[in-house]
Amino acid sequence: MMTPNDILALQNLLDDSSKAAEERVKGVENGREVPFAQSPASIVPGAARSHSVESSRVTIEEIVDEPRIPTARPVAKRRPKYEVVYPAGTSAETGEDFLLKISLPGAKPAEIDFEIEDVIAELETSTYELQMLVPHRVDSDACSAKWDPKTETLIVTCVRHRG
Repeated sequence: MMTPNDILALQNLLDDSSKAAEERVKGVENGREVPFAQSPASIVPGAARSHSVESSRVTIEEIVDEPRIPTARPVAKRRPKYEVVYPAGTSAETGEDFLLKISLPGAKPAEIDFEIEDVIAELETSTYELQMLVPHRVDSDACSAKWDPKTETLIVTCVRHRG
């Protein structure tokens, strides 16, 4: 059990320790060393920028609060519905050309950016984004696309690569 003298000795030891620590940690103000006023407990996390304050003994990271500036988040684009259609009487195994139908409700033909090469098809509009693997290698120079305004669907005729 601790006696009152033990408690007093411990308190004096802690007081001396914190004074010594305060003397060791100094900042620079107007070109001269001064005791650093902040303790780790006084630093509150938040919107802050870190500045280095160097003295001859220690480098201190000073936290400076700054107003938060809201950043614009990119609007998430939707993935459109699509289907791969083979001509009647054919399938993926027969090696025939195929159609890629991409439903884009609300999209305008002028805003559609579509590219197909080898086995990758990519589409982007202001509201839709699609990146997909097509089931077969295609001849991108022979592929064509048309817009169906009634169903708001992009219909891509995919010509399989022969060779």
